[in-house]
This record gives sequence, C-alpha cells and structure tokens, in this order.
Amino acid sequence: AKMSLEQGDLERANDLYMKVVEGNKKYLLHNIDKNYENARVFANRNYQKTGAAIMQGVADFMDRGDDRYEEILRDIGIWLAETDDKAGAYKALKKYLATFGEGNTYSQEVQRTLDGLFYAPEDANKSALIKEYADLEESYSNSDIGQKASLEKARLFYDTGRYEEVLAMPIPSEALAADFTQIRKKSALALAEKALDENACGKAMVISKEHNLSLDNTLDEKVYECAYQTGNYAKAHETAQRHIKDKASRLLWLYNYAKTLNQIGQYKEMTKVAQDVIALADADKTTKYDDVLKDAFEAYQRLDDSPGMVQTAKAIEKRHGVKYDDIEIYMAMVKLGVKEKDDVITLGYAKKVMALQEESKSYTQTPFVEFAAIQVYKNQKDDKAQKEILQGLLTQKLGPKDKARSLYLLGSIEMKEGRNKEAKAAFEESMATEQDSAWAKLSQDALKLLE
Repeated sequence: AKMSLEQGDLERANDLYMKVVEGNKKYLLHNIDKNYENARVFANRNYQKTGAAIMQGVADFMDRGDDRYEEILRDIGIWLAETDDKAGAYKALKKYLATFGEGNTYSQEVQRTLDGLFYAPEDANKSALIKEYADLEESYSNSDIGQKASLEKARLFYDTGRYEEVLAMPIPSEALAADFTQIRKKSALALAEKALDENACGKAMVISKEHNLSLDNTLDEKVYECAYQTGNYAKAHETAQRHIKDKASRLLWLYNYAKTLNQIGQYKEMTKVAQDVIALADADKTTKYDDVLKDAFEAYQRLDDSPGMVQTAKAIEKRHGVKYDDIEIYMAMVKLGVKEKDDVITLGYAKKVMALQEESKSYTQTPFVEFAAIQVYKNQKDDKAQKEILQGLLTQKLGPKDKARSLYLLGSIEMKEGRNKEAKAAFEESMATEQDSAWAKLSQDALKLLE
C-alpha cells in the first residue's frame, strides 16, 4: 500500500490500505505517524473516506491521552464532511465536541463544520431541528451556512406539513433561489390540494393563481367545482375542455364544459354542446344533466333566437313536466309571446305560470302574467275569462297603479255586461286607489258614460 501510494497509484493503494483496515486495523498502531501522513495524502487527493478510515482504525485503539488524538478526531470529522458520508461526519464531529468541548484548539472549526453539515439522524426531533436551523440562520446570517440553514428549515417545514410557513419565508440567496423556489412550489401545491380536500375553494383558487400551479389531473373534478363555485369561469372552462374527449367520463365533462360556456359568453357554442349532452344522457338513460337545458334556454335568449327558446322550453316540459323550478323559463316564454304578439305562446305559458303560482301559493310573477293573459282574452273577446282572472288578481296584494288598472278593466267588463252598479263601484275604487294614474282618469271618463 505504501509503495503504491509513493508511485501515485491511489486506487491500488486505497484497495490495499482498506484490506488492512478491514482485516486488522489494530496493526496500524505500529506506525501511527507514517499512517497519519499517508491518510493526509489520501484526504488531499479526494480519497477522504480512506484517510478517515485509516485514522479511525488508529483512534479506536490509541491512548486517549495521546497528544495526536484530538487532531485525529478533528480530521476524521472534517474529511468525512467533504464526502457523502454525512452520518459518519456527524458522528465524528459530535464525538470531538463531546470529548473536548468548547474552547479547545479545534472546537470552533469543528462546530462550524458541523453547522455546515446539515445532517440530521433519522430519529432527530423535527421541532428541535427547526429551532437549530433558525439559530444557524441568526448565527451565520451573512454566510453560506446561514443561507443553507434557511433552505433546510424550509425543507423541514414542508416535511412536517407547515406549508404556509414555507410560503412566508423570503428566498435566502440567489445561489439557492432555484432550490428554494422548488420547495415553495411543492408547498403551494400541497396547500392547494389540502384546501381542495377541505372544500376551501376560494383559498385553493387564490393559491393556484398566485403560484401558477398545475394541479394533478386527478384533482380536476374538484378544481372545476371550486373554480366554477368561486366565479373563476375561465379556469373552470379550461379544466373541463381538457377532458371532453375522455371516453370514461365524457358525459360529465361535456356537461361541465357546457355549464361554463354561458358564463364566458360563448352562447352559440353552448347551444350545440347542450344538444350533445342531452343525446349522451338519453343514451345513458339519465336525467341527471337535464338542467343544461336551462342554460341552453338562457343562451337562446341572449342570442334572441325565438325558435331555439320555443324548442328548448318544450324539451324541458317534455322531459319532466311542468314544475315550479322552471317558472322563470315559462315566464320568459310569456314575455316572448307578448313581444312577438303571438297569442298562442303568450296564453299557453301564462296559464302554466298562473297554475304553478296557485299551486305553490307564491305569486312572484303577478301581475305581469295575469295582464298578459287578460290581453289575449281581450283579443279573443272572452270577457268571462278576463273577469275570472281580474277577480282573482284583486285578491292579491297589488301596488296602487296595478290595482287601479285591475279595477278599471273589471269595471269595463261589468259595464259591457250592463252591470252598471258593479261597474260604477269598480271605477270609483280605481279612482280612489291612485287618483293621478292614467287608469284613474280612464275610470273617471267611464263614470261619465254611466251618468
């Protein structure tokens, strides 16, 4: 081994020296100084592990009172600290400090090396380590050790689930920016995923946006729900669009995709996608996605597409009958009929709305729907139907103007039927309800005709 070392063949010298160390390290005590000299040669030539192994063999058996013992312990720790054997270095450096304590020849150097090692035994207390790294940050604030301590503290925060604390930390240095950014990204991702699991949608979306995260595809259903729920329709649209060709879940994602189209103003596309959703739903024999028809109706409204509105309203009624949940759609059809002067549409849907209101005892569309129906019956000269609606309408709580109008219309029918007494009472009440309204003035004119 000595000959190979003198000839510069470090690889062969290493192999031979390690045979001695492994076979009979006590033999190294025969010439401690020469072996120490050779160990330094190995250490200076990037064979620090070999140098440390030789001197560890010596240290295991030499007299603790030997003047060379302290220096040997120091060198073993420092040499190993330059290798990947952090556990060995940690053990040796700790042994030096435990043996010689502070204030000795090499204590400061050993402590600094230990501080810069950033090794923690597997059973180390994480909270204690975090405090240790915080202390190192403070002690070495203007050096690489302090900056690396910040990085290691961030790693520990991440490992222990303290993601928000990672995100609150500043980047320690430009040299460590890439590593620190990676930990921040992982922490933000973990925090966003945790927020999604806890249905904290707003928090999840804010974190995702702030850190430009690409969440795992397996989370896309939750991402979509959160994005849609928090009004981030562009994100919801983008998420759904990625999956509309997924064979296993195409119906769900096509439905989700359709729901976003109205929100981002793509009304024409929405009506097309809604048809595909209903076709797939029919194939699966499910009505779970039928509310997409309401969105399609809204899209047709915005497009001012009357045939589309009529077709969709009929499809809604056909699929699950006339229900109060759809009253807004039927009311929109009443308004469409009024706008287009289509008595069939107006009266047909007005009847549905009035029946739903009577059934639910909720009169949210009164009196517009009643007046719309009355006008159709007036066009048809059906006084009986008009009177019946007006009598029911006057039992409702109406504003002064609407009440004055209802009374005038009722009085007109009574007068037409020759019931002058009833007509006079209706006209007088109309005038008393709101004297300055146009209906009160018409009632006043009608009263003159009865004199």
